[in-house]
Amino acid sequence: MQLPTAIKSEEGLLGSCLLDPDKIGKIDIHENDFYDQRNAKLWACLLEQYSEGKVMDDFTIHSYITDKGYMEIIGGEERLIDLQTVAVIPAYSQSYAEDVRKASKLREEIRILEEGMGLAY
Repeated sequence: MQLPTAIKSEEGLLGSCLLDPDKIGKIDIHENDFYDQRNAKLWACLLEQYSEGKVMDDFTIHSYITDKGYMEIIGGEERLIDLQTVAVIPAYSQSYAEDVRKASKLREEIRILEEGMGLAY
């Protein structure tokens, strides 16, 4: 059985925030809402940099991720660049976030149901 995912929306959300970092503070999403662990780690880095009040642009985001030692974990420099081409309209970031949250919630419900079924047997 394939768990519910929203990989394209995860990428769209990240791309939107890379293009317009001010979106980060307006998105209510958590690292564990992401299915793709590369995306989860990138979101954690973006959120951390944003919450520290650091200037965020292509250069500073790249430097921050590299300095933290996460560039390979997130998929490398090429992936960081590619994500910025996924989201052509950063204004859709809330829609992408809703899709990511919905898939995350469904995965959590499945986990709870599976746990309950395991206890029943």
